[in-house]
Amino acid sequence: STQSTWDMARHAELLQEFVDMVARGFVRQDSADRCLLVKMLLKGADISNITKPIHISREWGRKVTREFRGDFEGALPAEDDRELAANQVSFIDSCGVRLFGILAEFLPEMGLFRKSLQRNRSLWAKVRTELRERARARVLRGRA
Repeated sequence: STQSTWDMARHAELLQEFVDMVARGFVRQDSADRCLLVKMLLKGADISNITKPIHISREWGRKVTREFRGDFEGALPAEDDRELAANQVSFIDSCGVRLFGILAEFLPEMGLFRKSLQRNRSLWAKVRTELRERARARVLRGRA
């Protein structure tokens, strides 16, 4: 069912099915292959916020972080950017890299999304590092 497409608990399982299908060869006449391809494209669309321009990706990342906290209305305080950056890097590494990588391997047109994902991962990693260094500096100033 397509409902299982959005279930992140099944992400690795679906991804492995797709990797296996790509390895053996896509059979256009096979309805199971076509269905799996559609599921993976929907999965990519579902998590595509990590491939959007960084100002859009940041806003979606904040919304998702609030959702996981159970806070659907509040604003994510600026001091939580360190958590946001760490979460974005972690999500990109655990879910995005492999998904958009295999999609780009199968559909070269998806390479644009993979490149955007790599750019965002680098930006989030830089933000994470800068915010860690600032926090460390504040702690050290407080000890002096």
